[in-house]
Amino acid sequence: MKTPVRQFAFCWALAVLSFGLGCGSHKILFENPSPFNLADITPSMLNFQSACVCVGGNYAYTSDTGTGLLIVDITDPANPRRVKFVDVPSASGPIAVSNGVVCMADYGNSITLIDVTQPESAHVAGTFDVLSPVSGIAAQEDYAYLVTESSRLIVLDIGNPESGIVVGSVLLPSLPRGVRLFGNQAFVIGYEDIWIVDVAAPASPELLGTIETDYGSRDIAVSNGFAYLIEYSQLQVFDIDPPESPVYVTECSLDVVPTNVVVSNEYAYLTDSYSGMRVVDIDPIEDLHLVRIVALPGGPRNAVISDDAIYVANQDDSLLALDISSPSQPKILATIPTPGRPERVQSMPMGSE
Repeated sequence: MKTPVRQFAFCWALAVLSFGLGCGSHKILFENPSPFNLADITPSMLNFQSACVCVGGNYAYTSDTGTGLLIVDITDPANPRRVKFVDVPSASGPIAVSNGVVCMADYGNSITLIDVTQPESAHVAGTFDVLSPVSGIAAQEDYAYLVTESSRLIVLDIGNPESGIVVGSVLLPSLPRGVRLFGNQAFVIGYEDIWIVDVAAPASPELLGTIETDYGSRDIAVSNGFAYLIEYSQLQVFDIDPPESPVYVTECSLDVVPTNVVVSNEYAYLTDSYSGMRVVDIDPIEDLHLVRIVALPGGPRNAVISDDAIYVANQDDSLLALDISSPSQPKILATIPTPGRPERVQSMPMGSE
């Protein structure tokens, strides 16, 4: 069931100006971050233009369109250390990492598999042709989940990165633009709706249900049986138990159009490209409310949570590390320069690199 349509942007803007943010009447705190540490990890070439950043365990993996993969040790976020650069001239954008393998989309219809089991000696292990351009990648255990412009979700066994093997696929209702993994379910972000795919059996993925949206969603996070998705200037919540029949629950109007959402414990963190990060208290679900607006430098794009830290990729060629041990009061730990524009951030389970 589609939610009520917000017909015109000016109506939303007028509502914000007249009545404030639509997340309840709670006090909202505005914060400018304190100064943070700088560490130069610029590669020894002049044309590195970062297209995507993955964070997993103690390493950040930064891809560059047309150049390759930069690996950075972020054990101490205030003092990151360049570990290795892997030359991949065909690199085009999306990447994911799991169990010591980085999957990188290439120009054309293929992906490159990079063995990062030992980051200091990372190397290209193999390439695989998927017959269609890749618009999104996610990875978990020994499998990579690719969404392609042929409107398919393809499951690739990457247990042996030298010879990736397609083990399953499923036809999607229309063109996808991204994919997220939460447990045994893949959430494929389309230009209109979001499709929930059961991947418990990687060899036989099955389309379970559809989350219908009015304008199409930019991103989605899942926690405790609820899906939190961005639709225009709203954080919307759907009950996805069972996933075959998602039900709209509630929404929270924001003063910006976020590009990314991540959820940890009882809070949702939303970033936008202009003014920073919004922190929304999601407990109880019936009382979503904005608790903090954090001004971040650099033009935030995407974020990922790992333990008590959140990593935010910026348009100004940097990766911010923030402490969220006090969830409603994020604090910047460090900024990590990454030449180029890190467009995506993706996590890998701790200890799996």
